[in-house]
Amino acid sequence: MASLFESCILPFIILMVFKLQIRVISAAPQVPCYFVFGDSLVDNGNNNNLVTQAKVNYPPYGVDFPGQNATGRFTNGENTADIIGRLLGFANYTPPYATARGPDILQGVNYGSGGSGIRDETGRNLGDRVTFNEQLLRHGITKLRISALYNYEARKVAVFGLGLIGCAPAVVSKFGANASGCVDRVNAAVALFNEKLKPLVDDFNSNLTGAKFIYINTTNINLGDPIAAEVAT
Repeated sequence: MASLFESCILPFIILMVFKLQIRVISAAPQVPCYFVFGDSLVDNGNNNNLVTQAKVNYPPYGVDFPGQNATGRFTNGENTADIIGRLLGFANYTPPYATARGPDILQGVNYGSGGSGIRDETGRNLGDRVTFNEQLLRHGITKLRISALYNYEARKVAVFGLGLIGCAPAVVSKFGANASGCVDRVNAAVALFNEKLKPLVDDFNSNLTGAKFIYINTTNINLGDPIAAEVAT
C-alpha cells in the first residue's frame, strides 16, 4: 500500500487551471496515482445521474472528445484534469467516482462535480447541490482525511487556489462587468479565499513530516502568465 500511494499527486481543484513543468512524457506515469477534486471545470461524469440541470451528457458536448461522446465533461473535448493526467503520462483517463470500480481506483479517481457554489442559494435553480455552509461543516473532516492520506504514504499534494470567478461569462452576465471586464467584488472574494488557503498549506507542511504540499496560484495563470504563477511549498 505504501508504494502505491507514495508520491501521489492529489490536486484539490476548486477551479483548476495549472502550471506544469514537465519536459518529457515517458511510457510510465510520472506519479503512481492521480486524484481530482473540484467543480464543473473537472467534472467528467459524476453529475450524469443526479437530479440537476448541471449535467452535460448530451451533444454538442464531447464533439471533440475521442469517440465524439458526451461523457459529462463541461467541454467539447478534454477538460483540465484530463490534460494534466495526460501530461503526467497516464494512458487512460481518470474515472469519475460515480463509475469507478475495483482496480480502477488504483491509479486515481475524479471526484469533481459541476454546479457547486459558495452562497447557499447558488445553484438552487439547477437542482441538488452542496452549499458553502455544508462544505464548511465538512472542512474539518477534509483535513482529517488529508492527514489519513498522509498516513497511507501520500506525500505530494497540489492545492489549487480559486481562479478568477468574477471573469466567468455567467457571472459577468448576471452582475455586469466593471472597467476591468470582470466583476471585481467577486474576484475580491476569490483573493480572500486564496489568502486563507495558503496558511493551511503551510500548516500541513509544518505538521506532516516528509510531506510536500504545494499551493498553486491559479489567478496569475488565468491572467495569461503561467511562468509568473506563484508556487508556494
